[in-house]
Amino acid sequence: GKHVLIEKPIGLNAVQARDIATRAKAAGVFAAEAMWSFFLPKFDVIRQVLDAGTLGTVTTVLAEYGEHFERSHRIFDPALAGGPLLDLGTYPLALITEVLGTPERLSAIGQPHESGVNAQLSAIMEFPGGSQAVINTQVHNFSPAAATIVGSEATLTIDGPFNMPGGFEIRFPDGTRLRHSEPAGGHFEGLHYEAAAVARAIAAGKTEIPQRPLASSIRTMEVADEIRRQLGIEFPGEGIAPA
Repeated sequence: GKHVLIEKPIGLNAVQARDIATRAKAAGVFAAEAMWSFFLPKFDVIRQVLDAGTLGTVTTVLAEYGEHFERSHRIFDPALAGGPLLDLGTYPLALITEVLGTPERLSAIGQPHESGVNAQLSAIMEFPGGSQAVINTQVHNFSPAAATIVGSEATLTIDGPFNMPGGFEIRFPDGTRLRHSEPAGGHFEGLHYEAAAVARAIAAGKTEIPQRPLASSIRTMEVADEIRRQLGIEFPGEGIAPA
């Protein structure tokens, strides 16, 4: 009977995500995935840019995220659902599905790590209307964590790391550039936006939040499940096969 804000990803797979949504609805309580990046001010502006059609028809989304970890880190533990997909890859995958929805076709390749987890994966996706997306996520070393949304009228490039506080730029074919500037920062400089938004939603009697509706979380997990299915990635103790 308690309201919950669940650390991303919302579950190991889409089945677990749907179960959370069903139980929260039955109990009449608030539930949301703590995809904190989507609560940053810049993502509110990006949504407005997309809704206004400033980019035209979105044709391409490119997003990647890699980091370096000490060998003792939990990300290398198969028993803890290790590997980059759910820990790092959930950020670019959430962005892709937020902008383009559910892919019609997906093809993934992966690279194993000596620890037994996945070390790196990439996937290309095709969406209704022909739009495409490319994702890469890995635990070899730090990457720019870049993200670009290409449209028929303009291209939006988010400063890396794209999932943290910072700005973005819109570039038009004639060379015109529009800059949205925000102070750069790390995780701890941005979490308060999420906390405040959730507090306001609960105080208003809402059971979901527009920045990350449960349906969006489920959609992202469905795509992650398909990537795992193609690569044969299973998590010990998952209890159920990927959807």
